[in-house]
Amino acid sequence: GEKNLIDIVRSNTGNRNMELVHRIDMNTGGLVMLAKDKRALEDAIALFKNDLLIKRYRCIVTGRPEEGETVICEDDAIMREVSAFLEKTRDGKVYIHDVQREGDLPVTTRYRILEEFKGAGLTEIECELVTGRTHQIRAQFAHLG
Repeated sequence: GEKNLIDIVRSNTGNRNMELVHRIDMNTGGLVMLAKDKRALEDAIALFKNDLLIKRYRCIVTGRPEEGETVICEDDAIMREVSAFLEKTRDGKVYIHDVQREGDLPVTTRYRILEEFKGAGLTEIECELVTGRTHQIRAQFAHLG
């Protein structure tokens, strides 16, 4: 059968106790945190559970977002914060609404502009997920325009 990430890591490191701390969505790039043993896994999971990790992503968006309230983050970064409500359909599609509808989940994203590519109409932003919903960044910035 096809090997998954943890099987490959265990094979390459020789550490059969290695565990994935969290998941990463398919077709998504980024870092994956690994734990070398059960205690490290429990400690790392506690960091996630107690919101002690700041998860930030770099993205390219169309246009230049201006929306949101200015906030000072836990690490003193100054960002803009936008909140809305996410609807997830049975077939896995997501939609953002400004007013909550039945079944919608609240979503909050912080962002700051890193670089603007005016000729291309694109902006590089850094995002921080306050809530972590599937497709949150993509859906929320599409909603902002």
